[in-house]
Amino acid sequence: TQRVRKIWSDNAPTDKPTVVFRLLRKTALMADYEVVPEIQPGDNTRTLPNGSDTVHWTDLPATDEQGNAYSYSVEEGQFNAAGEFIHLIPENYRAELRVVALYDGAGHENGTELVVTNNWQETSFTAKKTWSDDAPTLKPDVELVLRQNGELYETAGEPRLLHDGETEVTWEHLPLYYYKEVNGVIEECAYDYSVDEIHVPESYDKIIVSETEILNDYHPVMLEARKSFDLSLAMPEFAGEKLLPETVRFSLYKTTWDAATGVTSMRKYDEVVVDGMVDDQITDGGEVQEWLYIWKRLPKYYDVIDEHGNHSRRENEFRIVEEWIPQNYELLETKDVSEADALRWNVSNRYRNGFTAHKVWDIGDRTAASLGGLPPVSIQLYRGIVLEDGTRIETDIWSEIVGEPVTLNGVADENILGQSRETTQENSLIWTYTWFDLEIYGAFPDARLTDYGIAAGDRVKYFYYVEEERGTTGPDGFSLDVLSSTSDTLVNRLDKTSFRAEKRWRNGPVDTRPAVEFVLYADYLDPATGMKTEPVRVGSITLDGVADMEGEVAGWD
Repeated sequence: TQRVRKIWSDNAPTDKPTVVFRLLRKTALMADYEVVPEIQPGDNTRTLPNGSDTVHWTDLPATDEQGNAYSYSVEEGQFNAAGEFIHLIPENYRAELRVVALYDGAGHENGTELVVTNNWQETSFTAKKTWSDDAPTLKPDVELVLRQNGELYETAGEPRLLHDGETEVTWEHLPLYYYKEVNGVIEECAYDYSVDEIHVPESYDKIIVSETEILNDYHPVMLEARKSFDLSLAMPEFAGEKLLPETVRFSLYKTTWDAATGVTSMRKYDEVVVDGMVDDQITDGGEVQEWLYIWKRLPKYYDVIDEHGNHSRRENEFRIVEEWIPQNYELLETKDVSEADALRWNVSNRYRNGFTAHKVWDIGDRTAASLGGLPPVSIQLYRGIVLEDGTRIETDIWSEIVGEPVTLNGVADENILGQSRETTQENSLIWTYTWFDLEIYGAFPDARLTDYGIAAGDRVKYFYYVEEERGTTGPDGFSLDVLSSTSDTLVNRLDKTSFRAEKRWRNGPVDTRPAVEFVLYADYLDPATGMKTEPVRVGSITLDGVADMEGEVAGWD
């Protein structure tokens, strides 16, 4: 009887491969072992499945025909597709064979046991993260992944997150070898490991220094926006008065990819107020000269994920839009004057006594296209009276209509300077209409304002304001904010919208993830200022990874 016992090294994976032992023999007169001849097909092999550790052969001859004693051994392998035995040690193992003597109860030697030990071959891999010298002190979190022979290795190479200040990461217990068939011959090859960075931080380029090091090179985008004013048409009545506006606003648009629709579009990224005063301290952006604003650290790239889950990055495009045209001005030009090494935009306004109405669509994270477009709206211009001390008389007491209602549809009219027209900028959710050459002064026609010291025929100064479809609630599906009678801004807010949040987990146990609570906050556009308010809590919901009727449409979503 010949028994064979299999031992796996402690670091071997839990699931062991099925192995086949083939029996060998030799005598002292033989130079090498020979395969024991088959009497019945397959009787010289034994299969050892996962979970088993012993096989044996019985009734083996002790000597050859000449009486020479046999010693027995085994070779390890597997069956090929044709059912033929191939001498092949399990992938990424090394084998060691020992002959152990067996003894009976009296202590006498009683045969041998062959012990085959398979040792799992493993290594570790350490990767290094470096940054260019001009990178900001605070570094973004980055995620490094391990590649095995160029492919993402997920078995033991989970992505590793490096926080600010962390520069190295190590993957342990990686297999060293694999089998590859070359011209019909199975060869053992060593795995090639390398590090990669899938999601490169904004404003950085990835440079693979070596298989073990990745450098992030800092390349932020800088953009200048300059404001100029043309006062050549100012009326004589304003001689000596300060005509420049106190502030102007620049809206910065950039390319944005919408994960929900897969569509890339230009959307508002930032809005700044410029007041003609140079800022003292400028880090990410500020007014570096009078009416010249610069963004210093804009993201160079944006990420896109295709239908197969593949990530790619594209270079951002930027555009300056003046959505809030200063009162008494018309927009002359918004022009891209960028050069090869610098992004620059010029925005020019010309003074032209007039009034600009702003129609603001507050649709949250939705797009106009997702709503099937925005409906046209009708607005009416009015004027009231302002006293010498700047007090405006309530419009309930006195106001009058100026001209006919006008309709806005979100598309600028032909650019005929000086003519009242819609001046909405492309893709903007702030529609604008400007009236020009409006009267500054007039003669009051009756005596209704004697309490204010104004008699019939006195010269009065006008102010202008606008209302939308007076007495209605605005377009279907929208609420019209209640506005004061001195407003140049109308806000239509979408009555209902939806908001989606998704919980993602990295590492950790899969089956014992805790329930989490999401808290929803909302802000809105203040019609008086056109700026967003501080967020207000709307409600909360608990997610447990199981779809339900409460809002969790899928696990953790």
